[in-house]
Amino acid sequence: MRRLNYFIFLILGITFVFIFGGASNAFAATNVSSTPAAHWAWNDLIGWINFYSTGNVWVSSTGTIGDASSSAGIISLDCVTHSTCGSGSSTYYSVLNDGAGHLSGWAWNDDIGWISFNCNQPSPYSNTCGTSNYEVQTSWVSTSTSGYLDSQTFDTGVVGGAQLNSALWHGIMPTGASSTGVAVGFQFAVSNTSSGPWNFTGPDGVANSTSSYWNANTPSSSVPLNSPGSEYNFYTNFRYFRYRITIFSNMAQSMTPRVDDVVINWSP
Repeated sequence: MRRLNYFIFLILGITFVFIFGGASNAFAATNVSSTPAAHWAWNDLIGWINFYSTGNVWVSSTGTIGDASSSAGIISLDCVTHSTCGSGSSTYYSVLNDGAGHLSGWAWNDDIGWISFNCNQPSPYSNTCGTSNYEVQTSWVSTSTSGYLDSQTFDTGVVGGAQLNSALWHGIMPTGASSTGVAVGFQFAVSNTSSGPWNFTGPDGVANSTSSYWNANTPSSSVPLNSPGSEYNFYTNFRYFRYRITIFSNMAQSMTPRVDDVVINWSP
């Protein structure tokens, strides 16, 4: 009969926070496509609008900054880029991105005034292009992101090697996160020497895989460390171990779990 042992690792409320692209005039380049047919928009009054020629339009997960050019002059996508803001220096405006590519907010032009990026109604135009096909493309894409934490080396003290049984974490999983890609996963590395080598594996046993994790999406729920048919022998007969805990944001990069501590169950 193996005796159950627990290592409890206090992480002190670590939350991986992903911050992307607030409005700033520090960008010296653009991520709008340089392809001639892929950086234009059209307006029936002022004609073509060029999102590339100024070289400072930048699309991020939170918004769009910089200037587009047109026959009516510069179209400012945010007031922070400029010393004056719209019709007055006290007026704040910007074009916002919800992280999934849906734009909203306002731009400004000195001749035609405010330009809305979300009219909140169906377009009166058809979805077909005429003889001149145009669009604005950017290298930005909506994507989840992740961060991970590797533990220190832990010594079970068992010369013949211990067996890792399960893992759990305490903290907060955001409400409604289960359908948005927000997740927590474990990987483990085991060795009979304190210096390693340390190859982190998940259920598929592939070293340092970026797609195989023990799914731990529910706080305080034990995650058994056994692949089908292995009977908890996946990480057995090793004295030393490390864990890697990885958390994943949603596509909008606005929601992540909070991990406060980690509990590992093992048997000698």
